[in-house]
Formats: sequence, structure tokens, C-alpha cells
Amino acid sequence: MDNSDPATDGLVLHLSFDSLDGDTCPDLSPMENDGTNYGADHVQSFEWNVTSATPTTPHFTSLPDPVVTPTMLIEWNESTCVDAAIDFYTIHIDTTDSFPDPTSYTVENTSIEVSGLTNGTYYTRIKSTNEYASQVLGVLLLLL
Repeated sequence: MDNSDPATDGLVLHLSFDSLDGDTCPDLSPMENDGTNYGADHVQSFEWNVTSATPTTPHFTSLPDPVVTPTMLIEWNESTCVDAAIDFYTIHIDTTDSFPDPTSYTVENTSIEVSGLTNGTYYTRIKSTNEYASQVLGVLLLLL
């Protein structure tokens, strides 16, 4: 198996046999062993178990109510992962959907009340993080 794409997720296994006839496996490596053949088992298949450590994507439980005051409550579902607990959530709020300079908040629960906002358009995204990986929720547009 060969995979030269560095963006591929998961485990990539590289195996190389110079000569294998099912009974012998000569060492043709740079270590050299004078061509001595050693007995070899012929393996036709094997199983490999890989578990995912990426948390599930958090989802907004409901859209925030229209804002009359400069305070907004954002709530989302709990993200889960079978291999590791969620450590925290990062919430980004920005006035541009590309988030060039977001205001960031880090919380361990599934809601946050943001205050000090002025009337305008805001974009929000949430990222759940565990010890292995992160998963980002898509962008939510909020109009104040």
C-alpha cells in the first residue's frame, strides 16, 4: 500500500518485500546477511482495528432570540467522542464570515452569554476539542 498524499487521514501502512515465495524471505536490505534465507510464514490477510478520536460536530440547539439588548445567549449540543472526553469548546464571534479577527471564548459547558455587542451582523462558530483532535461547527449568521 502506498499513499503519498499528506492530507490523508488515518493510518497508512507501508510494506515492502524484495522476494517472497511463501516459504522463504531473504534479507535483501542494506544490512546484508550474505543471502541467507530465513523461514517465513505466508500471510494472506490480517485485520487492523483503528479507532477514531475526533469528536462529533457540535450543533446549535436553537437560534438565539432576536436581540434587544447587547447580550446574546448561544447554546449548542454536547459533542461526544468514544475515545476521549471533550476538554473544552472554543467560540469565535466576528463581523466577517472568514473570521480574520474573531473574539474568542473558551468554555467547558454548552452555552455562553456574550455581552457588549452593538447592532450589526455577527458570525459565530464553535469548535469542540479533546486531547486528540478538534471538530468545527459551520458558521451561524446572527443579525442584531
